[in-house]
Order: sequence, then structure tokens, then C-alpha cells
Amino acid sequence: MAVVMRDSYHIGYFNASLFATEGIASVGPRLAPLLSAIVCGLLIGLGNRASSGLPEQFILLSGGLLLQVVMNVPLTVAVVSHGEAMMFLLWYVTPRDVVDQPLTRLVQGAGGGKL
Repeated sequence: MAVVMRDSYHIGYFNASLFATEGIASVGPRLAPLLSAIVCGLLIGLGNRASSGLPEQFILLSGGLLLQVVMNVPLTVAVVSHGEAMMFLLWYVTPRDVVDQPLTRLVQGAGGGKL
């Protein structure tokens, strides 16, 4: 897709938008608005639900590269081969009560109360 844009507009290599790579290139211009918008929205909603209840700093640090990945590759490729599905799974299984505790309390609990 980037090569076609470079040849058409003569501005260098740029990635197409999310809906262009996921929609028009995959299912054509007629089904792109309906199908790709629903699938992309469901995937983003799934990640949002998996991360609910976790601290914002934890989500920002653990998923910081996901934005960069999604900006450079199509969403389905990011989910399948760049670890986005694994990140959503890890967010989902992370215990909410352990993440909310301060670090010193976790260390004291693991060492029997002595530092």
C-alpha cells in the first residue's frame, strides 16, 4: 500500500490509514466502512475491557509500544504477529489487587515482613 501511495502522490513512503489497510485493501470499498469499522471497534473495545481496573500508569508503560505498532502496521497484523493479543490477555489475567498495592508492601509481604 505504501508503494502505491508513493507512486501515485510522489511524496515518499507513507503508511495508509487504519481503515485503508484494514478495510479497502481487505474487503473492498463497499464493505470497508461497515466491516472494518465494526471489527476495529470490537478489537479496541476488547483491549479497553481487558485493561479496566488496572492503574493508568501500568497500562501506559505496558502498552506504550502498541500505539507505535498500530500506526505502522495494519491492526490485524498487530494483533496476530506483534503481540497485541498477548498484551490484551496479560492485561485480562493481571490480578487487580496486587497491582494496586505499593511496592514496599509487596516486598514486605514476600520477605516475611523484614527488609
